[in-house]
Amino acid sequence: MGVILTTSIVFFYPSRTIGGAQLLFVRMANELSKLENLNVIVIDYIDGFLRANVSESVVVLDWVEGSDYKIEGSVYVISPLSMVMDTDAIIKIDQNKGRYLYWCIHPENTIDILRGSFRLRKYFTNIDTLLKLINFNKYCKVRSKLRAELLNNAILFMDGENKRRTLEFYGLQYDKNMFVPVPVASDIKKIDLSSFKKGKVIWVGRLSEDKIHSLLYVLKMLNEITLPMCEVHVVGDGPCRDLIDKRSYPHVNITLHGFVDNNSLPKLILMNEIGLAVGMGTSILETSAMGLPSLLIDPSYTALPDNYQPKWTFEIRDYILGGFIHTSNGRSFSDYYFEYCADKDSIIAGQCLDYVNENHSLEKVTRRLEAYFV
Repeated sequence: MGVILTTSIVFFYPSRTIGGAQLLFVRMANELSKLENLNVIVIDYIDGFLRANVSESVVVLDWVEGSDYKIEGSVYVISPLSMVMDTDAIIKIDQNKGRYLYWCIHPENTIDILRGSFRLRKYFTNIDTLLKLINFNKYCKVRSKLRAELLNNAILFMDGENKRRTLEFYGLQYDKNMFVPVPVASDIKKIDLSSFKKGKVIWVGRLSEDKIHSLLYVLKMLNEITLPMCEVHVVGDGPCRDLIDKRSYPHVNITLHGFVDNNSLPKLILMNEIGLAVGMGTSILETSAMGLPSLLIDPSYTALPDNYQPKWTFEIRDYILGGFIHTSNGRSFSDYYFEYCADKDSIIAGQCLDYVNENHSLEKVTRRLEAYFV
């Protein structure tokens, strides 16, 4: 057991996976490390993603399964809400001098703690009741822990959807709306789209079970409304990639780029003269920050219906970057696409960029997080 004598912010999210949640922790660690009189620590695998991407001013501790730590002084430990049952047993602190904070960064964060959630989603649409029954004891323990942490004001909800899903599933109440949303890097450069022709679209996101149906929906809609041909550039990889090849889209030319790092993404957009982004989560904020009109497509474990309604980034409410309750007010994907095609003055792109700057700048999110360090 290692002992550290310091005042610290500890980010505990060991991960070898690349995704929005991991980028969130990297960005917050790097930003907080710039502050005076504050040491920032990341605990990660030797070959972990966070370790490889934090700045030199961040202290990195090796994570090995079964490890534990004792950190003395004024300490704030930040981990995903999915680790709420484990973090305080792994990292010991004096709670009179600090606290644990749990960031809810995916609507299924706490549901996936329960055994069988991933498998059941493959076969059933509504798994909540069944999950609670087969995990009754664990469900009660998680619910009790969540209630205690809510009373401690220790749970940070990323957005309204994370809050709604967690509270509804566990039958809890929490009236505060103090969201700590996803931040966007401050060094993203705006791309000049003025010379780009319409008809080139980019998807940025993992090809995972909760996102693949959103991409397939976009491909299906574009295939039906674009003639003679539309280009779709897919940035991202994952276990569901083969589902793209199993379907035919004669009016869509699909290019699969696999994983592309943040530094290379603007170059890819410029080189291919891409003028419209679709996706969800952190990705849709980043394309908005680059100056692209960006259309939010909600996640889904099943096929989205034809009458599903997406939304522009600037239409987001309560910081929700993707939810599993889908509604429609009569506008369709084609309505949004043709609105983009008719927008000669890049008004939509400007509105998307303004939304991100006003609500998701790294500086503003950092200040929201700092409010919990008391």
